[in-house]
Amino acid sequence: MIFDRFRAQIKQAPTVGLTDGIEVKIAEFVKLWGDMQRGEREFTADSQREPLKLLTDADVALFTQSMEDELVRVETYLMAEMNRAHNARVAQMDAEIAARNREIEAAKAKLEAQDAEVIRRGDRFAEVRQLAGKLAPGLATDGLVERDVVRKVVRLKMGDGAVAGMTEDQLNARFDILAANIPAPQDPFQRVMKDGARPALDAKQAADQAYADMVESLRNAHKETKH
Repeated sequence: MIFDRFRAQIKQAPTVGLTDGIEVKIAEFVKLWGDMQRGEREFTADSQREPLKLLTDADVALFTQSMEDELVRVETYLMAEMNRAHNARVAQMDAEIAARNREIEAAKAKLEAQDAEVIRRGDRFAEVRQLAGKLAPGLATDGLVERDVVRKVVRLKMGDGAVAGMTEDQLNARFDILAANIPAPQDPFQRVMKDGARPALDAKQAADQAYADMVESLRNAHKETKH
């Protein structure tokens, strides 16, 4: 028991029933103690309050049981408060972790978008230089940035008036129009039909063609003999 200080009173108390009015006094005392343990009331010395006197065994037993019951309620309250504080701290930490994860994901997404933009610009610049070589053969593009290449091509193809006062987007639009009008490359058959020349053959094609020529020559040999 936690109330050993009352053992002296227990030895001296007569073994009779409860003292008149002791139930109310014990209930007030126990409630005051419990309120202080729960932080609902601060201790204040009251010289006018009569000390609690336990005069019989029944008084001591009632007091002890009441205090034990109140102690259980106090411990339950304190445990609940500790759990609430712990859960609140866990929730706060979870929120902080979630916020940090969102920051990390946002930073990763930003870096990925930047990388994608760098790749897109690099591909676009390579395409612009390739198209510039077709639109203006011989144009030196080394050391030039994309907008300078576009400006030079547009000026060469459309004149100074086409670039004067034009924004970068407008120049890009004119460059794209010029690029769209580049003639499509002819396939080998079209080149043969146009130039009247046989396209260059690789080793296998050359061997196959030589065999075909030999067969054709044998087929026509008797025609040449008759003449």
